[in-house]
Amino acid sequence: MTSLPYAKTSQLYLPVKGQPLACLVVLASPEADEHALQFILLSQPLQKVTIGRSPECTIVLKDSTISWAHISLEVIQSQNGPSLKVQNLSTKESTTLIGDKPLGTKVDGLLLSGDLLRLGNTELRYVHFNHEAHLEKQLEAVNRLAREGQHERALSFLQMIQKHRLIHGLNSTSLERLLRVALYQEAWLHSIQGKWNRAIELFGELASPDNIMMDLRIRATFQLGTIYLQKNDLEKAQSLIDAIWPEAEPMSYNPENGYFLALLRCLHGMTLARQRDLSAAQAAFKEATTYLQGTPKPSKTLSSRILLEQAIAAFLSDQLDLALNQLERLTDEMDLTDKLKVIRGEALRYRGIIYSRRRDFEQADTFLRDAVQIFQDKKWKFLECKGQKSRAINYHSWGRLEEATVHLQLSQKLLETEVENQYEHAVVAAHLGKIYLTRGDAHEALRWFELERSRQTGISGIAHSQAYTHQNFARAYRNLGRREEATQHYMLAARMLGEFSNFVPQGWALVELCRHRLEGTDVPGASADLANAERSFATVGRSRDFSPMLDAVRAQIAWLKGQEDKALSIFTSSITALESSAPSYFLGETYLIYGRIRSALHRREAQRGDTAAASLHQEEAKRLFGKGIDCAAHQSLGYLAEQFRKEIESLDPKEFVKLILSRFVSSEPLDQLVNKSFQDLNASQIEDRTVLFVDLCGYTAMAERENLHELRDTLNEFYGFATRIIQQHGGMVDKFIGDCVMAFFKGPTTGVGVQNQALAAVNAASTIVAEVERLSERRFSSARMLQASAGICTGKLLVGMLGSLQHMSYTCIGDVVNVAARLQGLAKPGQVLIANETYRACMGSGSPWMMGEGPLKQQVKNRVKPVQYWIVDTLHSRPVTSPAR
Repeated sequence: MTSLPYAKTSQLYLPVKGQPLACLVVLASPEADEHALQFILLSQPLQKVTIGRSPECTIVLKDSTISWAHISLEVIQSQNGPSLKVQNLSTKESTTLIGDKPLGTKVDGLLLSGDLLRLGNTELRYVHFNHEAHLEKQLEAVNRLAREGQHERALSFLQMIQKHRLIHGLNSTSLERLLRVALYQEAWLHSIQGKWNRAIELFGELASPDNIMMDLRIRATFQLGTIYLQKNDLEKAQSLIDAIWPEAEPMSYNPENGYFLALLRCLHGMTLARQRDLSAAQAAFKEATTYLQGTPKPSKTLSSRILLEQAIAAFLSDQLDLALNQLERLTDEMDLTDKLKVIRGEALRYRGIIYSRRRDFEQADTFLRDAVQIFQDKKWKFLECKGQKSRAINYHSWGRLEEATVHLQLSQKLLETEVENQYEHAVVAAHLGKIYLTRGDAHEALRWFELERSRQTGISGIAHSQAYTHQNFARAYRNLGRREEATQHYMLAARMLGEFSNFVPQGWALVELCRHRLEGTDVPGASADLANAERSFATVGRSRDFSPMLDAVRAQIAWLKGQEDKALSIFTSSITALESSAPSYFLGETYLIYGRIRSALHRREAQRGDTAAASLHQEEAKRLFGKGIDCAAHQSLGYLAEQFRKEIESLDPKEFVKLILSRFVSSEPLDQLVNKSFQDLNASQIEDRTVLFVDLCGYTAMAERENLHELRDTLNEFYGFATRIIQQHGGMVDKFIGDCVMAFFKGPTTGVGVQNQALAAVNAASTIVAEVERLSERRFSSARMLQASAGICTGKLLVGMLGSLQHMSYTCIGDVVNVAARLQGLAKPGQVLIANETYRACMGSGSPWMMGEGPLKQQVKNRVKPVQYWIVDTLHSRPVTSPAR
């Protein structure tokens, strides 16, 4: 439609050409929204209508200064267009004015286009108004604002449109359609903001059989069904499809209707996928694609959405290779519209989830970070909330609890300030509880699980999620030794998961229940649970996948039955198989149980006097406990780690001392501390080492701004990943100095790889600098708020134990340390400076690092000779080993 010239009212530009309608614009009224005009459209021809306070009036105004029946209106046609005859029904003087002229009681007046009508405290303007053109303009503005992420402004425009009121059934199908499109847009904006209650209400109105506009009804059905599926309310989603499909199917005779039939088939496939019926779901998606391809102009957005849902269906059915293949097709394309970018973001999120399942946490975080970036760019807060939650789950599985907590807190902040969604609130609370449970704080975990349960109150279709809530409670109560409550929740979880055909999670819940019963030596109950778990895995053909796990439980049952040889045989084979899998709570717990059995055999053989057999059992127990505590440390399993410490202390006090000291002393001097005399500890030696100093820039300002708890959490996260990166590059943390980390590396200074100490130090420093920027983004939404700088020097140092009788530390001293510290002080935020000696060691081994300016010279404090150094180009360089994260 061509653009129209506009005439200005006090608040709005209105068109004055085209095919005008008779319209009253409410400019001021006690009941009117001050930010939104009300449009009262008058049908033509129009019989008399009345305006007043009475509910019997055609137009009811809540204005105490007007009469119950104040005026009547009638449209009069003329050559100059419609005019409006006004009859004053009020008996009050000067309460009805046309312009500035009062209309006497029981007197008629005439309104021409543009005239102002005053009724008491209410002002109305009579205009000839091309309403359809105006609505189209407003909807264009809504779409533009939505694309720009200005969702609140878009909603205010839509709410203004909803103020338009049709009087006496204005006979305009296109106008009615525009109003319904505006209603659909409002519902859609609420849904992407996570405001599901309002979205369900509006989509439900449009999906009603009363809506004769079938295309809008189908669109609304698809969106409403999608929300129900996100809430796991499969029954309601299926009922929507069952209700509309008999009416929609006859539309198939016209190829142009293929888009709408494809929508319904896609929704049906999504529902089947959530029911874990992959073959039926894929058939529905294929049918949807066939409908779509038959249309004159196939929708690329819908075809991409169908492909995304096919991938999700494969993912839900554990067909991960198939899911990845389909997701890669969605994420490789670069030329995308706004809606396709959002689909791409979801595809990246699911790729990240799959890589996390496969324990490739670094690759998973790359995909998840890219997905969150897309959602942030598009200002889709609800999807950003889900993306942050997915990153947190990945970090939790990675054993990086500090980062997991930060991302959950970001998700929680979005839920509290930007997104209204109780379901997601419950999910985030559940994951925070799991983190505290992992750390061994079961009381704090219970608090979060209680919050999870309270958030679920009143949410329909939540029973599926409540099964996992029961499992969370069971784990917490189990750690607290509240056996009966744990048993009850495990049983509820297993039963509810079975009702929803989630047989693999049901099998896991039953295995956990089985181990819980065995702690109380309830062998008959545990045997029954084990049999039920086997049936759950067999139902989906996964018995072989979980065979080592089931064998570990069988061995435990055999031991409690007194079948020692059988138990040891099964345990040995199951441990061998389990050790090839990723670290997990179950593997750690298996190490603990098997180690306890070996400890018991060690004590028995020692009492019998068989020292050889006792020694073998003791060494095997120590090996199992050592493996177990590595597993617990890898996954940050605080509760389990504490159990291992108790077992090691009772088995071998010297090993326990080493274990405790390992929290404070690096591995290199630990054997000396435990096994050597004091004189031996004083021995030092001169060695070639590379020293690294990494410091936080912006820490002082942060310390002034943030509270102490936030400060502690930020420092702990920084120390955590800095230590991990240094160790994974072959270095050793020497000490923490405020917000600075000192570390040193040893090894040759030739050759490529981590064995080259200079390269390893540069790689580690550059990785830490990049990770600090990500830390700053997580905590402060800005990579510049907190940065790191690093200084590195290579040369000969005196290495050994230094100190007094009262306090000693294993460290290194020499000019190299001083130079590294001074270079760090010279470095700007985000820079890595390396001494010329380090540069030569890197370049001598063919380092791929690009160097910026250099060699530069700088006189530094308290040193006679100037320092020669280089600036590492961390932006364009690539490390010789992938960053250890």
